[in-house]
Amino acid sequence: MKILFRDIGRIKTLDFELKKGLTLFCGKNGTGKTYAAYVIFSILNRFESTSPKWISRSEVANLFAQGNLSVDLKKISESAPFLKDLSEKLAKYLDGDFDAPKDFFGKDCVAVGDLSLRLHDATEERETNGIIRVGKAKITLVISNGRVVISLVKSDEDDSFSKFPPDVWQAIINEQISVIVARRYLARAFVLTAERAAINLFSRELSSSRNNLVDQLLALENSDKQSKKINIAQFVGQKASRYSLPIRKGLEIAEDLKNIAKEKGEFAAYADKLEDL
Repeated sequence: MKILFRDIGRIKTLDFELKKGLTLFCGKNGTGKTYAAYVIFSILNRFESTSPKWISRSEVANLFAQGNLSVDLKKISESAPFLKDLSEKLAKYLDGDFDAPKDFFGKDCVAVGDLSLRLHDATEERETNGIIRVGKAKITLVISNGRVVISLVKSDEDDSFSKFPPDVWQAIINEQISVIVARRYLARAFVLTAERAAINLFSRELSSSRNNLVDQLLALENSDKQSKKINIAQFVGQKASRYSLPIRKGLEIAEDLKNIAKEKGEFAAYADKLEDL
């Protein structure tokens, strides 16, 4: 995947290509390493939640009329309008993922220049990757040879799909295709932040505070839960958004580190080498 950075922190311009393996950002303090790492982390983690225009509203209409539709992932993902739409949608997450003020990042601060999908050859087996059910009807998404084949199966008397407008179905199907692409073709990301030592030190304390909050909620009478549910929701939301997305993910990992440490991942050899330095 190729990502173009523009005016992000100290970074004025940066064209970066994310490849499989371990990526290290080296440089002096204040040069933008954390910004770059956090943006990449946000893009890869938020890709599944996007619904860029893999299919159009007219194609949704054709799907309902004919019962099937085939989407060429490579062809669409290389088109300029699609990449622009995807970039704008991903940029909207940055303010929240950085725990920054609203509109801190401009809509043109990042651009996905190329997804570089690692499409399989013709010997790839068909695999069902998604099922959307409404009433007695269902939409299945099957990936095969770099294409997503979408099929609608419903009975003549079932009008469940007509209850939702075409643009709703377009968003649902587009997001499901993004989930398929993210899980099959894009790399997973994990950021070792500068705050990693503090994360390990305070993860138990934060977990304890969260457990105390849960205990207080459970102790409330039902009437109190109803009258205070809005304030509780606001309180929990404020606590959860105090940290950037990589920090929040790091806290989750730190809490489960004992179990994670029992497994050997693909970067275990790198970790051993770093420990010897």
